[in-house]
Amino acid sequence: MVFFTIAAALLLSNIFDLLNKIRGISISTGLFAKLIFLKLPYLVSEMLPLNAMLAMFLMNYILAKRNELSVIWGSGVSIFSMIIPIASATFILGVFITTIVNPISTHMLVKYESMESKLMERKAPSLTLSNLGVIISERFDGQHRVHVAKSLSVAEKKMLHVTILLADQNNNFLERVEADEAMLDNGDIRLSDVKIFDQNGDRIDKNELSLPTTLAIDNFVDGITVPDHLSFWKLPEAISNLSEAGLPTIKHKLHYYKILLRPIYMVAYLLIASCFMLKDTRENGTKPLVLGVFVGFTTYLAMQILTNILVYKGVNVVIAMVFPTMVIILLSIFIILHLRMD
Repeated sequence: MVFFTIAAALLLSNIFDLLNKIRGISISTGLFAKLIFLKLPYLVSEMLPLNAMLAMFLMNYILAKRNELSVIWGSGVSIFSMIIPIASATFILGVFITTIVNPISTHMLVKYESMESKLMERKAPSLTLSNLGVIISERFDGQHRVHVAKSLSVAEKKMLHVTILLADQNNNFLERVEADEAMLDNGDIRLSDVKIFDQNGDRIDKNELSLPTTLAIDNFVDGITVPDHLSFWKLPEAISNLSEAGLPTIKHKLHYYKILLRPIYMVAYLLIASCFMLKDTRENGTKPLVLGVFVGFTTYLAMQILTNILVYKGVNVVIAMVFPTMVIILLSIFIILHLRMD
């Protein structure tokens, strides 16, 4: 029930968001529906920890309202005898979502972004990462250039072990420029220790060479594939390539560990809901459940903020994400152990 309610809310939100984006653009109903449902699986999977928490709250409320919890505990069944099977099933579901569903939903999201870019006539970034390094293409003064840098130093605005391939408007090869180092600054590429190879393979050596360009170091950083467009299985390779290229990896690491730890997050939020378990609803009504939902949402938001603060303050990504989660789990278990159901 909670899953379909969240999915319906996200569906409506996605519809209004897309309507706002394509205002003034005429598209078919079929294409509109396709765009809506391509993005929906990714959005729903992102909400799974909250889904687990709200589902647990609903289950507790229904059992308490029907006085079924009184019967359960009166039969000698402990709280953890109830929680452990639910938590185990939730964890297994989280693993399935992470390993199987995530690659599919990510592929659908990439397709959605591509279709949306075409509709909005946005130019996709021409930057790619490979074993050769960072590759970015540029058109300048009637020439087509392909820049290949083995690694970058973003702080120093420097490219190392650079190769520039130059071609004319018809993509006919003109020359290849190789340099040990290149500085990107004020609309110029300043190359050092340069080797120039022409169409015939003849080589010219120069100590320095300056080429006008539209590139800036920010082009390389901004043009990187966003982590949301990479599946769980491809993220480690992307992080490795970014690191070798000298590019920032924090966002990609955060996204990777968020997906990796999602099953544990789901269990953690399920345990938060269990802290507000009621024997029945006659004494206090639904006030504890309302308080529990408020605490759960507050904890969820606080976790997002705290993790980002810790990471950008220099704390290891794994520690920044695992430590607060383990605190929540241990604290929830402590509270559950001290619940009085007699």
